[in-house]
Amino acid sequence: MIPEHKNSIRLKEEIGFLEGMINNLLLSDRISLPYSKLDLKKYTTDQIINKVIDMFPLKKEQININNQIPNEEIIVDETKFSLGLRNLLDNAIKYTADGQKIDMIVLKSDNIEFQVKDYGIGIHSENITKITKPFYQANQNISTKGFGLGLTITKKIIESHNGYLTIESKKGKGSLFVLHLPMN
Repeated sequence: MIPEHKNSIRLKEEIGFLEGMINNLLLSDRISLPYSKLDLKKYTTDQIINKVIDMFPLKKEQININNQIPNEEIIVDETKFSLGLRNLLDNAIKYTADGQKIDMIVLKSDNIEFQVKDYGIGIHSENITKITKPFYQANQNISTKGFGLGLTITKKIIESHNGYLTIESKKGKGSLFVLHLPMN
């Protein structure tokens, strides 16, 4: 609904940021409570990926998607699970240089894995366990927008689906975030 204007790209980016902030703030007031009400339904991994990628209209080309199991059915709360995946992509975009690619891989191992790999600045090993704590931001010297809630909420979302989040990173070499979702 934004009219064509010289600042329309910037406005779209700001709207996307505000949407993410509002979603995260609405969930953050319940951060210490487990999610007890999930609207669980069947979706294919492709349906979830497409929904999340559509949340990044200006960054779609930056994200390489390798969905090895596009027709695999998963049972998730679409809104919450999509928000968790969106948070991972949003962080990857924030901490990766402009024009540099981000990989999103979906595969089946012992569980269903949604992997987000960036080639950005990386995270010091001592901060990896801290970054899922509310309001913690590991790279405070980098100018990014956010409140330090995205990974906290993402971890809570995947745990409410009986899954877990793993994080691997090397300073200066990027990071790998994986949502491990149990198979149905």
